[in-house]
Amino acid sequence: MSLSRTIVLWGLLAVAREIIKPISAWDQQTRSQVALSAGIVVSGYLIVRGVNPADEPYRVEFQSSGRSYCCALHSFLPRTRAVITVAAQG
Repeated sequence: MSLSRTIVLWGLLAVAREIIKPISAWDQQTRSQVALSAGIVVSGYLIVRGVNPADEPYRVEFQSSGRSYCCALHSFLPRTRAVITVAAQG
């Protein structure tokens, strides 16, 4: 089960998320754990359900500054907030 990467409200606004507290995430390019600071805007995110019992039940895959990251959903939600970023076209 997955959810939308960017939510468009009423065809006018696109919603992204901003990190408000430091968060530990997996950098998918370097294959290493990184600490992301407050103030970073997440341009896209996707909630993914874990398949194996050893996996987190839900994780978030997201992008920022051209890099791809992932972390547990229970870590992501309390450390980010929704922000309106751009006017949606359409």
